[in-house]
Amino acid sequence: MIRSCGLEAGRVVGDSTSGATVEEAIAALATAAAQLTEIAAARSAAGAAEESEIFSMQAMMASDPALVAAIHDAVKGGADGVAALIAAGEAQAALLASLPDEYLAARAADVRDVASRAARILAGTTIPLPGQPIILVAEDLPPSVSAEIPREHLLGIALRAGSRTAHAVILARAAGIPCIVAARELEVDGSLDGVQAVVDGAAGTLTL
Repeated sequence: MIRSCGLEAGRVVGDSTSGATVEEAIAALATAAAQLTEIAAARSAAGAAEESEIFSMQAMMASDPALVAAIHDAVKGGADGVAALIAAGEAQAALLASLPDEYLAARAADVRDVASRAARILAGTTIPLPGQPIILVAEDLPPSVSAEIPREHLLGIALRAGSRTAHAVILARAAGIPCIVAARELEVDGSLDGVQAVVDGAAGTLTL
């Protein structure tokens, strides 16, 4: 059964914390780094070394001086802490996405994931995770969110965005979860919710 989820990086849903300071935004980044370090440690303990490295790298991104500087710039431009985190993440992601190397360009999703996690921490919001087996369809799937979804509830993934070198895809492959990306015609507005479907990662198809 399909479920559409608003899991794309950069989206924060819930109460606003308008007026949050740059110091609070930086503190939220530190909390995000600590959470990502915990995820990395858990994956390492489970013997998933490649997955652990992904989240260790994300934790390092949270302390990147360029990201911190971008937050300061956004605040100077009038943004509150939450908006500054999202804007900074998008700015750094755009720089990565413009690189000619496919692997490096795919890291744009990681920096968006880090900034979005920090923004949710600052806003006091959470992403609702599925409580039953589903095929998840979304615009994009932040790597750290995919790691938090119970494996038994994630039967398949279909994304409008993404690439084969995206970390969300690498994580899905490691877990044996069929995944398709860059499905530009995929409807993620909820109109497919509840539809029975089959996702074939090898063929790159979602059959309703």
